[in-house]
Amino acid sequence: MPPSKLLKNIEVIRQGRKSESVVQQMRDAINRGELGPGAKLPSEPLLAEGFGVSRTVIREAVRVLETGGYLEVRRGSTGGTFVSERVPDEFRPSRASVALPAVEDRLLLEARLSIELGLIQTAACRTPRDLLDLRAALSHSANPNATPARMTNALTDFHITLSHLAANPLLSHFLTELVRPIRASISPRVLDRVWVAECFAQHEAIARAVEAGDTEHAAALMKAHLLFEHGADR
Repeated sequence: MPPSKLLKNIEVIRQGRKSESVVQQMRDAINRGELGPGAKLPSEPLLAEGFGVSRTVIREAVRVLETGGYLEVRRGSTGGTFVSERVPDEFRPSRASVALPAVEDRLLLEARLSIELGLIQTAACRTPRDLLDLRAALSHSANPNATPARMTNALTDFHITLSHLAANPLLSHFLTELVRPIRASISPRVLDRVWVAECFAQHEAIARAVEAGDTEHAAALMKAHLLFEHGADR
């Protein structure tokens, strides 16, 4: 279905939070398949005219959708705004998942400290495959040009990979259930490249400690990292 189909189905926004309305309509169009993976969006002026809003509102909506993983903004002569090839899993609720209540970031940090410090104390690269998995997870967050959504996923996936190297599958399951709120918590921060670079450096130090079998040092590094990731180290 051509991207112009979106302009035929959108409703002109006349009241309320305009950027939120644009985000909702565009997200619904993607979820319904009216804009499939890889589809290029109409130009910013056309979108602004179709929605009846300013170009500033369109830019804000695109930024939110890019951060959320629905859109990718590509630069250059063949650039533009495209629907992501793969919408992150956290936006596709599983029927088997238990709905989690909305929690403050402070409570999420407390939960992560309880779970992840328990996990890291038994994490170890017991096989060559474990080492490969850990290094692969680390490498995914090494790309400074990754989209915000992909960087959010990569940073979170490192923690999930570590949990699979631990000896407590129940704690690993609990951490996996927290993936969605964790990604929601850190997604605004991935726009800061300095913050992302520091996160990567901390992940690398944790990985080295796990590879060396120094679980005590790994636990100390993980605690400091979680405090940093949630802005509680200040």
